Amino acid sequence: MEETLLLKDLNCANCAAKIEDRIRKMDVVETANFTIATHQLKLTGSWEDREALKRDIQDICDAIEEGVTVADYERKSKASVDEHGHDHDHGSDAVTIAVIVAGLLFMAYEALTTVVPSIGMPESIETPIYYIAYILLAFPVLRIAARNILKGQVFDENFLMSIATLGAIAIDALPEAVGVILFYRIGEFFEHKATDRSRTEIMNAVDMRPQEVRVVDTCCGGEIVIMAPEKVEVGSTIEVRPGDLIPLDGTVLEGETRVNTAPVTGEPVPVRAVPGTQLMSGCINESGRITMRVDKVLEESMV
Repeated sequence: MEETLLLKDLNCANCAAKIEDRIRKMDVVETANFTIATHQLKLTGSWEDREALKRDIQDICDAIEEGVTVADYERKSKASVDEHGHDHDHGSDAVTIAVIVAGLLFMAYEALTTVVPSIGMPESIETPIYYIAYILLAFPVLRIAARNILKGQVFDENFLMSIATLGAIAIDALPEAVGVILFYRIGEFFEHKATDRSRTEIMNAVDMRPQEVRVVDTCCGGEIVIMAPEKVEVGSTIEVRPGDLIPLDGTVLEGETRVNTAPVTGEPVPVRAVPGTQLMSGCINESGRITMRVDKVLEESMV
């Protein structure tokens, strides 16, 4: 039995590895493979109750990484992705932007007081402001570090940042403590943005995977049979109509066309394809109807 689930908001590679390992040890699971870029968890096994399986996986996620949600995987078309975009937390974005704005103001104030020392505020006002800024910036980090310590997961970046900043406060270096946690949060912001951009590019590539293949049944007078791409075997003859994505790597048997290879190679000029031309999956058949011999199964094809 096979199943694909989504583990939403699981962005920590270390936590993902621990969750994946715990899931593999479940009695009803034979294999478990999680792809952090797409949040997809692919499972094989012999479970009877799918909902019970999801609940057990959710319990594992809750024990290791707070905020991870187990959801059903629904493949979306590229048009749907372009129209609606990928899921993201607008509230989290607002908090992150507020952190960035506060950080820029903090750095501007520090730079200004360094250049013009006479501009500084009284210590009775400055110190509470630093403490408030530290609490706002560091609270999520301190909370995660404390939670992980209680779970026996001590040594991670949250623990490191907590020790560094609390140590700075202990030696009366409050501005430095705020600065360290600020730069860490800014780094987190850009890390998440880079991850989201990479995930978008990967999902655009995933959208090139064929959903169905038009197989020519040579035993029944060339009748077209619609099949799932993973069921098409090497040596099968398939039909590719104008405008279709080439579903599997293969060689042209009949017909002539021009093929747009830009989705795979980035080359903007279409190439001519005639009998004997080898074509990669993921390219677009632009002009003529062709038939192809499948040279590679889906798992080995370019797409």
